[in-house]
Amino acid sequence: MKEARKKRGAHGDPAELAVALNAAQEQQAQLEQTLSSETKVKMDLFSALGGARRQLQINESESSVCFPYCLMKRKGGVVLFGIYR
Repeated sequence: MKEARKKRGAHGDPAELAVALNAAQEQQAQLEQTLSSETKVKMDLFSALGGARRQLQINESESSVCFPYCLMKRKGGVVLFGIYR
């Protein structure tokens, strides 16, 4: 009996330890859920960033093709298939 009291005293009350364990497990589950949510948001943001970057590249390539074409057209010449004649 004395040995049981010694062990309990050295390691704490089992009921209190169980309560502390449950609280730690709940906190861990909450942190995992928060981390999962943050990861999903980051993935969505990087996906949107990639889409915006692709659209910017498309717009830049179209403007680099269109710009000389528009200049040639303004000069009053005839443009056939992007070639000034």
